[in-house]
Amino acid sequence: MRFSQDRNFQSYSENSEISGIVTYQTRDILNTISDMLSGHGSHELTTENPIPILVIEDQALNRKVVRIVLQSEGYQVIEAIDADEALTRLEKTIPALILMDIALPGQSGEELTRQIKVNPDWCEIPIIALTAAAMSGDRERLLKAGCDDYLSKPIDTQMFLERVAHHLKGSAS
Repeated sequence: MRFSQDRNFQSYSENSEISGIVTYQTRDILNTISDMLSGHGSHELTTENPIPILVIEDQALNRKVVRIVLQSEGYQVIEAIDADEALTRLEKTIPALILMDIALPGQSGEELTRQIKVNPDWCEIPIIALTAAAMSGDRERLLKAGCDDYLSKPIDTQMFLERVAHHLKGSAS
């Protein structure tokens, strides 16, 4: 299936589970994924030493969208639904980047960010806050808590991938 016109994408998104989650830039990602699955196009997933990214998000649909976008670029996605699971994942694997939902059940993403940043094994991992609560002052509060960047939902996939690449480049130097 190709998404060559905005109305085709709009029709698909209105009749699928991704409605309201991502912006129209997702059309390009969906086309890339469709090409990869059908064997067409020039995109190939990188499976040799993929860069691990920890996604901490309690909403299954949001995790799925982020996973699809990141995996389409060859990243290894490690998932956690809450702070406890995130800490367990961090004990096993040190990711190159953390994508942090702020409104988590139990311990908030803001509190978890503070906890990660005081741990000497994890303090250098860049954290991008992903939140639907884009209130005045949120960005500054989250940056003060230790987040390295802030993106609001719904995600703009192009901007999202640019910010991910920027922070991965910065953490590699």
